[in-house]
Amino acid sequence: YLWRGCFGGDALIVLRQVASFFSIATLCLFGLVAWRWRGWAWSLGVTALCAVAPTQLHMSQHALIDGFFTFWTTLVVWLLWENLRAPNNWRWTVSYLVALALLVLTKENSAFVWFACAVLIIANRWMQFGTVTRELLIATVVGPLLGVIVLIFIAGGIPTLVETYYLSVTKNLTLQFAINTGDGPWHRYLVDILLVNPVILLLAIGCLFRLQRGQKPEWFVAIFIAATYLVMCNIKYGMNLRYTNMWDMPLRFL
Repeated sequence: YLWRGCFGGDALIVLRQVASFFSIATLCLFGLVAWRWRGWAWSLGVTALCAVAPTQLHMSQHALIDGFFTFWTTLVVWLLWENLRAPNNWRWTVSYLVALALLVLTKENSAFVWFACAVLIIANRWMQFGTVTRELLIATVVGPLLGVIVLIFIAGGIPTLVETYYLSVTKNLTLQFAINTGDGPWHRYLVDILLVNPVILLLAIGCLFRLQRGQKPEWFVAIFIAATYLVMCNIKYGMNLRYTNMWDMPLRFL
């Protein structure tokens, strides 16, 4: 809406432009996160691998929300890491809260990311990524709630929002295209990624067998992938390779 207000154009073309712009922004964010975790050499390598990722290129060319969603997901996961590493820094905490709110406004898949954030916070007890503060826990709860409140306001009320979401869910269970293409066994995502990014997936899996306890960023992204995978592979008629876009950077980092 904001993009169309600034530049005009047909709605479908505007959506494609937004997808393209945020694919570029996501690539820059990938490089920034890798630099924060492992320095410039890793940043260059990860960015180079992400720049030729087939799933990222596909999202940049079509009027789909998943590339846009990947940007906010990556931002949320990175800000969670920064909050754990630098506790009681209000700038990181507020940024994390706002990013969570914007993530909820983007897509219902935000529930998967929030679940992964909760798992990472719990896993911190054993993995010692950093320090979990009361402010971080409050931001993890308040951020999504703020997003839901704004979403209700934009939708025109709770009944409208609930009805719209109900229609979306029920249509997925009856839409022939979703039935034909959106189902499969729990390992379907592994097969899909293996077909599109075989070398990346095999090397990432190989990394898991040599992880040491001191490799905190690697454990962080591995747990994130595992937590989101656990939920995503159990959605009836709701499986699609484009939903894995948020794993592109973590897989390449591994």
